Amino acid sequence: MHIIDTQSRAKLSEGRTSGMGFGFLRKKDESNFETIMPVSPCKDYLNEVVYTENTGVPTSAYGFKYDKKLDIFTDNVFMAIKMMPDKRGNYNYANSLSGDQKKLKNQAKNIEKIMNDLEEKLGLSNRTYIFEANDNFFLVKAPLDWRMSTHAISMYTLILRAALTHKGEMTIQGILDSYDGIQMEKSMIHATAKLMKEIIEKKELPDQKIKHDSSTHFSPHNYGIMHLINY
Repeated sequence: MHIIDTQSRAKLSEGRTSGMGFGFLRKKDESNFETIMPVSPCKDYLNEVVYTENTGVPTSAYGFKYDKKLDIFTDNVFMAIKMMPDKRGNYNYANSLSGDQKKLKNQAKNIEKIMNDLEEKLGLSNRTYIFEANDNFFLVKAPLDWRMSTHAISMYTLILRAALTHKGEMTIQGILDSYDGIQMEKSMIHATAKLMKEIIEKKELPDQKIKHDSSTHFSPHNYGIMHLINY
Protein backbone atom coordinates (compact mmCIF):
# COMPACT_ATOMS: atom_id res chain seq x y z
CA MET A 1 0.00 0.00 0.00
CA HIS A 2 1.23 3.49 -0.88
CA ILE A 3 0.01 6.74 0.70
CA ILE A 4 0.62 10.05 -1.07
CA ASP A 5 0.70 12.78 1.56
CA THR A 6 0.39 16.29 0.12
CA GLN A 7 -1.28 17.99 3.10
CA SER A 8 0.65 20.09 5.63
CA ARG A 9 -0.36 20.23 9.29
CA ALA A 10 1.63 23.46 9.78
CA LYS A 11 -1.55 25.52 9.33
CA LEU A 12 -3.44 23.67 12.07
CA SER A 13 -3.89 24.90 15.64
CA GLU A 14 -3.91 21.42 17.11
CA GLY A 15 -5.28 20.59 20.53
CA ARG A 16 -2.93 17.61 20.58
CA THR A 17 0.44 17.94 18.91
CA SER A 18 2.16 14.55 19.08
CA GLY A 19 1.44 10.83 19.07
CA MET A 20 -0.79 8.87 16.73
CA GLY A 21 -2.09 11.02 13.88
CA PHE A 22 -5.17 10.42 11.72
CA GLY A 23 -6.21 11.57 8.27
CA PHE A 24 -8.83 10.42 5.79
CA LEU A 25 -7.71 9.14 2.40
CA ARG A 26 -9.10 9.07 -1.11
CA LYS A 27 -8.59 5.84 -3.02
CA LYS A 28 -6.81 6.32 -6.36
CA ASP A 29 -6.54 2.62 -7.23
CA GLU A 30 -6.22 -0.69 -5.39
CA SER A 31 -2.84 0.12 -3.86
CA ASN A 32 -2.50 3.93 -3.98
CA PHE A 33 -4.22 6.44 -1.72
CA GLU A 34 -3.90 10.19 -1.17
CA THR A 35 -4.58 12.38 1.85
CA ILE A 36 -7.51 14.80 1.60
CA MET A 37 -6.63 16.50 4.91
CA PRO A 38 -3.53 16.93 7.08
CA VAL A 39 -2.65 13.90 9.19
CA SER A 40 -2.91 15.20 12.75
CA PRO A 41 -2.68 13.87 16.32
CA CYS A 42 -5.80 15.97 16.97
CA LYS A 43 -8.37 13.45 15.79
CA ASP A 44 -11.23 15.94 16.05
CA TYR A 45 -10.32 17.26 12.57
CA LEU A 46 -11.91 14.06 11.28
CA ASN A 47 -15.25 15.47 12.45
CA GLU A 48 -15.19 18.23 9.86
CA VAL A 49 -14.76 15.75 7.02
CA VAL A 50 -17.40 13.32 8.31
CA TYR A 51 -19.95 16.09 8.78
CA THR A 52 -19.42 17.63 5.34
CA GLU A 53 -19.36 14.27 3.57
CA ASN A 54 -22.66 13.31 5.25
CA THR A 55 -24.48 16.64 4.88
CA GLY A 56 -22.78 18.72 2.19
CA VAL A 57 -22.46 21.60 4.68
CA PRO A 58 -18.98 23.21 4.56
CA THR A 59 -17.04 23.05 7.81
CA SER A 60 -13.98 24.68 9.32
CA ALA A 61 -12.06 24.64 12.60
CA TYR A 62 -8.67 25.72 13.92
CA GLY A 63 -6.89 26.22 10.62
CA PHE A 64 -8.68 23.52 8.60
CA LYS A 65 -11.44 24.06 6.04
CA TYR A 66 -13.44 21.39 4.28
CA ASP A 67 -15.54 23.30 1.78
CA LYS A 68 -17.33 20.56 -0.13
CA LYS A 69 -17.91 16.84 -0.10
CA LEU A 70 -15.51 14.78 -2.18
CA ASP A 71 -17.46 11.51 -1.96
CA ILE A 72 -14.56 9.71 -0.31
CA PHE A 73 -16.81 7.27 1.56
CA THR A 74 -17.93 4.79 -1.08
CA ASP A 75 -17.24 1.15 -0.26
CA ASN A 76 -15.06 1.63 2.85
CA VAL A 77 -13.53 4.28 5.10
CA PHE A 78 -9.83 4.68 4.32
CA MET A 79 -7.64 6.39 6.87
CA ALA A 80 -3.94 6.99 7.35
CA ILE A 81 -2.43 6.60 10.81
CA LYS A 82 1.12 7.52 11.72
CA MET A 83 3.14 8.42 14.81
CA MET A 84 3.65 12.16 14.48
CA PRO A 85 6.50 14.33 15.79
CA ASP A 86 5.65 17.20 18.10
CA LYS A 87 5.66 20.23 15.81
CA ARG A 88 6.51 22.43 18.78
CA GLY A 89 9.87 20.64 18.97
CA ASN A 90 9.36 18.78 22.24
CA TYR A 91 12.79 17.21 22.77
CA ASN A 92 11.65 14.39 25.03
CA TYR A 93 9.01 13.26 22.59
CA ALA A 94 11.44 13.49 19.67
CA ASN A 95 13.62 10.99 21.51
CA SER A 96 10.76 8.51 21.77
CA LEU A 97 9.29 8.96 18.27
CA SER A 98 11.29 6.11 16.75
CA GLY A 99 10.24 3.88 19.64
CA ASP A 100 6.58 4.76 19.08
CA GLN A 101 6.94 4.02 15.37
CA LYS A 102 8.26 0.56 16.22
CA LYS A 103 5.44 0.07 18.72
CA LEU A 104 2.83 0.83 16.05
CA LYS A 105 4.50 -1.59 13.67
CA ASN A 106 4.51 -4.32 16.33
CA GLN A 107 1.01 -3.61 17.61
CA ALA A 108 -0.84 -3.13 14.31
CA LYS A 109 -2.36 -6.61 14.29
CA ASN A 110 -3.32 -6.41 17.97
CA ILE A 111 -5.06 -3.10 17.25
CA GLU A 112 -6.85 -4.75 14.33
CA LYS A 113 -7.91 -7.60 16.64
CA ILE A 114 -9.44 -5.21 19.17
CA MET A 115 -11.29 -3.24 16.48
CA ASN A 116 -12.63 -6.49 15.01
CA ASP A 117 -13.80 -7.60 18.45
CA LEU A 118 -15.64 -4.28 18.82
CA GLU A 119 -17.21 -4.60 15.36
CA GLU A 120 -18.32 -8.16 16.04
CA LYS A 121 -20.01 -7.13 19.29
CA LEU A 122 -21.72 -4.23 17.52
CA GLY A 123 -23.07 -6.66 14.93
CA LEU A 124 -21.38 -4.94 12.00
CA SER A 125 -21.14 -7.00 8.84
CA ASN A 126 -17.62 -5.83 7.88
CA ARG A 127 -14.32 -5.57 9.73
CA THR A 128 -11.32 -3.27 10.05
CA TYR A 129 -8.04 -4.18 8.34
CA ILE A 130 -4.72 -2.44 8.94
CA PHE A 131 -1.94 -2.52 6.35
CA GLU A 132 1.65 -1.29 6.57
CA ALA A 133 2.41 1.41 4.00
CA ASN A 134 5.30 3.73 3.10
CA ASP A 135 7.10 6.34 5.25
CA ASN A 136 5.92 4.90 8.60
CA PHE A 137 2.27 5.20 7.55
CA PHE A 138 -0.31 2.51 8.14
CA LEU A 139 -3.51 2.30 6.12
CA VAL A 140 -6.74 1.58 7.98
CA LYS A 141 -9.61 0.11 5.96
CA ALA A 142 -12.75 0.39 8.09
CA PRO A 143 -16.45 -0.40 7.62
CA LEU A 144 -18.61 2.46 6.34
CA ASP A 145 -20.65 2.31 9.57
CA TRP A 146 -17.98 4.36 11.33
CA ARG A 147 -18.58 7.43 9.15
CA MET A 148 -22.26 7.73 10.08
CA SER A 149 -21.60 10.53 12.60
CA THR A 150 -18.87 12.58 14.25
CA HIS A 151 -19.62 10.69 17.47
CA ALA A 152 -19.06 7.31 15.80
CA ILE A 153 -15.72 8.20 14.19
CA SER A 154 -14.61 9.73 17.49
CA MET A 155 -15.41 6.50 19.34
CA TYR A 156 -13.57 4.49 16.69
CA THR A 157 -10.37 6.54 16.80
CA LEU A 158 -10.36 6.79 20.60
CA ILE A 159 -10.40 2.99 20.91
CA LEU A 160 -7.93 2.55 18.06
CA ARG A 161 -5.43 4.90 19.68
CA ALA A 162 -5.95 3.39 23.14
CA ALA A 163 -5.31 -0.08 21.69
CA LEU A 164 -1.78 1.00 20.77
CA THR A 165 -0.72 1.46 24.40
CA HIS A 166 -3.02 -1.02 26.17
CA LYS A 167 -1.09 -3.67 28.09
CA GLY A 168 -3.95 -5.85 29.25
CA GLU A 169 -6.43 -8.20 27.59
CA MET A 170 -6.59 -7.48 23.86
CA THR A 171 -10.38 -7.22 23.65
CA ILE A 172 -12.79 -4.32 23.66
CA GLN A 173 -13.88 -5.43 27.12
CA GLY A 174 -10.28 -5.27 28.28
CA ILE A 175 -9.97 -1.71 26.98
CA LEU A 176 -13.21 -0.46 28.54
CA ASP A 177 -12.80 -2.23 31.89
CA SER A 178 -9.11 -1.84 32.61
CA TYR A 179 -7.25 0.34 30.11
CA ASP A 180 -3.76 0.87 31.51
CA GLY A 181 -2.00 3.01 28.91
CA ILE A 182 -1.18 6.72 28.77
CA GLN A 183 -3.04 9.21 30.96
CA MET A 184 -4.77 11.23 28.23
CA GLU A 185 -6.44 8.13 26.79
CA LYS A 186 -7.10 6.79 30.28
CA SER A 187 -9.14 9.84 31.29
CA MET A 188 -11.18 9.75 28.06
CA ILE A 189 -11.81 5.99 28.24
CA HIS A 190 -12.84 6.33 31.89
CA ALA A 191 -15.24 9.17 31.08
CA THR A 192 -16.90 7.39 28.14
CA ALA A 193 -16.68 3.69 29.07
CA LYS A 194 -20.26 3.47 30.38
CA LEU A 195 -21.63 5.19 27.28
CA MET A 196 -19.62 3.01 24.90
CA LYS A 197 -20.75 -0.15 26.72
CA GLU A 198 -24.36 0.98 26.25
CA ILE A 199 -23.72 1.57 22.53
CA ILE A 200 -22.23 -1.91 22.20
CA GLU A 201 -25.06 -3.53 24.15
CA LYS A 202 -27.68 -1.85 21.95
CA LYS A 203 -25.64 -2.68 18.81
CA GLU A 204 -26.38 0.80 17.53
CA LEU A 205 -23.78 3.41 16.68
CA PRO A 206 -24.83 6.98 17.52
CA ASP A 207 -26.32 9.10 14.77
CA GLN A 208 -25.52 12.79 14.35
CA LYS A 209 -26.90 14.61 17.39
CA ILE A 210 -25.85 18.12 16.35
CA LYS A 211 -27.05 19.41 12.99
CA HIS A 212 -26.66 22.67 11.11
CA ASP A 213 -29.13 23.66 8.42
CA SER A 214 -27.33 26.72 7.05
CA SER A 215 -24.99 26.65 4.07
CA THR A 216 -22.43 28.73 5.98
CA HIS A 217 -19.36 27.15 7.52
CA PHE A 218 -20.03 25.10 10.62
CA SER A 219 -17.63 23.59 13.16
CA PRO A 220 -18.53 20.13 14.53
CA HIS A 221 -14.96 19.88 15.84
CA ASN A 222 -15.89 19.21 19.46
CA TYR A 223 -18.87 16.95 18.79
CA GLY A 224 -17.13 13.65 19.41
CA ILE A 225 -17.88 10.78 21.78
CA MET A 226 -17.17 12.94 24.85
CA HIS A 227 -19.93 15.33 23.77
CA LEU A 228 -22.54 12.58 24.11
CA ILE A 229 -21.92 11.99 27.82
CA ASN A 230 -24.37 14.70 28.87
CA TYR A 231 -26.48 14.81 25.72
